[in-house]
Amino acid sequence: MNDKKLYERILGITSPWHVAEVELKLENGQVLIAVEGSVESERCPECGLRCPRYDSKERRWRHLDTCQYQTILRAKIPRIKCHEHGVRQVRVPWAEERSRFTALFEALVIDWLRATESIGAVSKGMGLTWEEVSGIRSRAVDRGMKRRGRAELPAAVGVDETSISRGHEYITVVNALSLKHLGEAVDTVRRSEHRELRAEDDHRLSKTKYLWLTRPERLDAEARARIERLRRGSLLTARAYRYKEHASQLWGYVRRGMAERLWRQWLHGALRCALEPIRIVARMIRNHWAGVINAATSDITNAMSESVNSHIQRIKKRACGFRSRTRFREAILFHLGGLDLYPVFPSSIQSKA
Repeated sequence: MNDKKLYERILGITSPWHVAEVELKLENGQVLIAVEGSVESERCPECGLRCPRYDSKERRWRHLDTCQYQTILRAKIPRIKCHEHGVRQVRVPWAEERSRFTALFEALVIDWLRATESIGAVSKGMGLTWEEVSGIRSRAVDRGMKRRGRAELPAAVGVDETSISRGHEYITVVNALSLKHLGEAVDTVRRSEHRELRAEDDHRLSKTKYLWLTRPERLDAEARARIERLRRGSLLTARAYRYKEHASQLWGYVRRGMAERLWRQWLHGALRCALEPIRIVARMIRNHWAGVINAATSDITNAMSESVNSHIQRIKKRACGFRSRTRFREAILFHLGGLDLYPVFPSSIQSKA
């Protein structure tokens, strides 16, 4: 088998396309593969009819490396003039439209992105620019969303929120408000009060963060006794903690009317208390009222959405944050959307995969 036939087999190139030349460029560390097509390749990408050529332009695509050499495909790609669809560029079997990489190369980059969750790491490891890797990820998400179609929604879903970057811009991840927000509110009150107490040489709240955020039954006897003493005192943190514990008991009701009455009682007090972090969560609950009541009258937990949120936080950390909502959403869909991300391979390769 000569080198032309070898690369035709490797690339999955079949009639009406063929490899015309294989050139080794040692000084550039490249293998250049010249591909040509017959007149049969000059078909409209919309209707498939063979049409007269309008013009042609040479294009290049990066393929999987041949040993230590970059493999570059080059071909003059015709544009045809279709009677129905006008001037169109013909499609090639080894790459998707507007991509500068072969389908197999894009698939490898997608595999690396899924494994590392970092555009920077992939660009460095594969000798690509950040923009090139980002473009491959964007195309992968676009094709995955187009293939997804219309999914059937479950009877109930859980909602959580996560910030895009520093500050207070949030995106919704997945329906009810998690008690996690109340735990964070308690900790905010604790930190503020702890600073004031330390200024008076009062260290009652030192090393108590874990105690306020952990359910009492999960603490050992000594820790449980300490938190009980603190809870019975006049600390602002103890007041915030009581709001959190009261809310934690308002789940699992069978009757919706009962759940609504008890939650309204809690909300009435929380919105009027002197603790701003608790009022913030109370306003959030008021704004998500239907979802909270739905969750309070079912056995649904937020464990799944919080697990997804944890994964999202890891993605954000590895990316050192995101500059835009669009890129953040794209990363979430790429890693957690369950999408079919891969480009279409040439049929001769696909059948062997």
